[in-house]
Amino acid sequence: MAEIPAWYLLVVTLAFLLPFAVGAHVSSKSAGYAAVKWNTPVMWQTIGVFFPVFCTAVIVAFGSPPSQPFSRQLIIDVALRAAPLVAGGFALSIAAGNAQTYLHIRSATAVTPADTAAVDPGSPVHVRGRVVPIDTALSPALSRDAVCWSWRYYIRGVNGQGENPRWLSKKGDSGGVSFELCDDHGCVEIAPAGAQMELTDRAEQIVDATATQPGRVGRNIPASRAGDEYKFVESIAEPGATLTVIGKLTADGSVEAQYIISAVRRSLQSEYKNRALSYLVAGLFGSILGLWLLSIGYGTF
Repeated sequence: MAEIPAWYLLVVTLAFLLPFAVGAHVSSKSAGYAAVKWNTPVMWQTIGVFFPVFCTAVIVAFGSPPSQPFSRQLIIDVALRAAPLVAGGFALSIAAGNAQTYLHIRSATAVTPADTAAVDPGSPVHVRGRVVPIDTALSPALSRDAVCWSWRYYIRGVNGQGENPRWLSKKGDSGGVSFELCDDHGCVEIAPAGAQMELTDRAEQIVDATATQPGRVGRNIPASRAGDEYKFVESIAEPGATLTVIGKLTADGSVEAQYIISAVRRSLQSEYKNRALSYLVAGLFGSILGLWLLSIGYGTF
């Protein structure tokens, strides 16, 4: 039986173990922010990165075998050649996520708050109106009156940062409490939990770590993440704000929000369409370039 090259075993082992490492990331608490930031399910992002890595392993394993399989030069060469392919795969996943959002927005039926009773439960709807709170709530980062919000905090001055520390992004989330969306003819209840939010009422505040924190986010920062300063960035929808909500109508007549935005639907459609096309072009270019670089370096199988 022919001896199996050690470098081949290494590549296969890494390709086998990578899904388990990726699975741990998908189930982690930080995965939610990645989905919000890129408007793409984290599983899609994971596939967009893992599949190009797997393709790289296959090309290197079954192509022209390297003369020095464990050399630093080989590792650097493979990484440089594969970088456009991995970046392209990630961009394609973001393009798919934004295209999905565009299609969801486009397919939603435009109704007024008073007309939702005439729509079948489970149907996608698009409603626009002013916010009327059901319960009072304070935003978690800056304690502002709000019905829904998205936030993130940063830390600067942790141990080992040196004289010119930069802001380190630590955690973010979105949420809200049930509220009503009303016009001159009626209201409909909105459930914001889990919705993607694009809110324009944005504020940020920098606070010394030893000072009184402006919201419950700052008060709950664990000691293990302590630094010299915190920066809180938050966007909210306050009572009286005008919002567009896209979601599904439930059996009790409320709307389970999927997107809560300050813009009108048409402008949002254009935004997500342009995002999807931009990432699609970038993803295709990166993928083709990466495959070409790997093929000329290690041949084809």
